[in-house]
Amino acid sequence: MNARQLWRRWVAFWDRREGPESLALARILVGSVLFFDFAGMASGGLAPDFWLAPARGLGWGAAVDQADFVRTLGTSPGAVTALWALALAGSCGVAVGLWLRPAALACVAATALLGRLAPDGERAIDVLLRIVLIVLALSRADATWSFASVRESRLGRAPVTSIPAWPRLLLFGQLVWVYSSAAQNRGGVEWWPAGGSVALARVLSDPHFARFSPGWTAALDPLPRVATVLTMVFELGSPLLVVFTFAHRQPERLGAFGRVVRRLGLRWVWLGLGASLHLGIALTMRLGIFPYGMLALYPLLIAPEELRAALTRLRRATGRSSAAAAPG
Repeated sequence: MNARQLWRRWVAFWDRREGPESLALARILVGSVLFFDFAGMASGGLAPDFWLAPARGLGWGAAVDQADFVRTLGTSPGAVTALWALALAGSCGVAVGLWLRPAALACVAATALLGRLAPDGERAIDVLLRIVLIVLALSRADATWSFASVRESRLGRAPVTSIPAWPRLLLFGQLVWVYSSAAQNRGGVEWWPAGGSVALARVLSDPHFARFSPGWTAALDPLPRVATVLTMVFELGSPLLVVFTFAHRQPERLGAFGRVVRRLGLRWVWLGLGASLHLGIALTMRLGIFPYGMLALYPLLIAPEELRAALTRLRRATGRSSAAAAPG
């Protein structure tokens, strides 16, 4: 295979089309997570004070930032409130699919500026979701399940059934890289068997993060150790998801290996393990929107036709249940 053939295959891969459902569901979930995060900060009395310069708030970034407008923002409650409102409105627009591109980019700009004002409040999940919003702004994630699609329908236009696949594929790769790099940066020996795999037991007993009293994991030993091992296996093995997905869709291309992977459902095992990991974090730790933000990206790992098939089965099951419950 020469360079020209490789280039054509590369272009063909990124030029593929697919249904809009997976990207639309991720858009709804990501927008909703961000909306409730910003709304929760207001209900908790943190907006706008959290981002203002000391002594009123924690926005020390304004004092050291080289940009004059950032220093001005940090001392203006009205300006910070406007940024918070812009982030809230933008995330809502993303969730409901209304003016997706300006809404997503407005949310990106507002959250980036708020992050500069209060660097201690800037979380890794904030950066990741900003990347996701930029990609969503360049996509057709509003082609279905959105106000935009309702508007198009009322105008008599045919529903969009095929959109570019590259935004979902790009974010698929981004998510795999997030997990892989997380494993590569586990520096503490407690994450590894040589250190007793006690990392999760320690984290779950840390009063800064844990939902329960310190030491509660001792009664569950060795389950926290097993969970630590599974976490490392999951993150280190994240690049295999690409192989598992390919084997699931085209098992004949990988021969006997592909057939075994599909028969054992290793792709679904990996996805189930990841979902369980984040649900466990949500139940046992206080890490803000991190587990919910990560779970919001999981529709990107599922092909649109798989999502449509699952929704069809759900509707049929619900319909049968309703029919069975009907009198007579």
